[in-house]
Amino acid sequence: ETDLKYVIETGQNIEFEFMIPDFLPTEEIHWIRMVPERNENGEIIGALAIGRDITEFKKSQEKLMETEDRFSVSFNKNPLSTAIIRCNDSKYVDVNERFLKKTGHTREEIIEHTPIELGLYADLDEHEQMTKILDKERYLDNYEFKLRTKSGEVRIKLNTTSIIKIGDEKHYLSVFHDITERKQIEQKLINSEYKKTILNQIANVFLTIPDDKISVSYTHLR
Repeated sequence: ETDLKYVIETGQNIEFEFMIPDFLPTEEIHWIRMVPERNENGEIIGALAIGRDITEFKKSQEKLMETEDRFSVSFNKNPLSTAIIRCNDSKYVDVNERFLKKTGHTREEIIEHTPIELGLYADLDEHEQMTKILDKERYLDNYEFKLRTKSGEVRIKLNTTSIIKIGDEKHYLSVFHDITERKQIEQKLINSEYKKTILNQIANVFLTIPDDKISVSYTHLR
């Protein structure tokens, strides 16, 4: 009644939503648009109302918001560096706190810039190869590459990337796992095994020489 009175008195259109009273079997949400009704002389003689049931639309909106909220929490709390990049221009649209901490960059430095502009790829050939794989497979699974931090340190990462849709735009959702320390340990083990192999080969050479062929000389220092 108040809405109707407002339209008649002001001549203004109004739109609003309302829920069907709870005493009915089902809760329904309706969208209403009210416009003034005029006679031939332009005088307001009443109001016209147009209504539409938007119950399912509102439910879909709520589910979408819940999904977005869950994604946002998961994205920001992910213990791994995570980034969202627009496919059409390769610019970052969002990164989580872990990504900022690991790269040393601020959010302002990252957002709306490309990895190339920021110098994040220590090896551009690796970047080119990742791009080719994504263009062909639409997915990247644990691709190893070298990332350069803001301080210039080079870290070894595994990149897992998939394509998601935000609105009408396609984006890359990338998760990075740092394996630098693991690679360093692996290299030390490889070096250790290599040294052990060389020492064993030297020992085997001496074992094959007859005792009477081995001579030892001493030099006394005065």
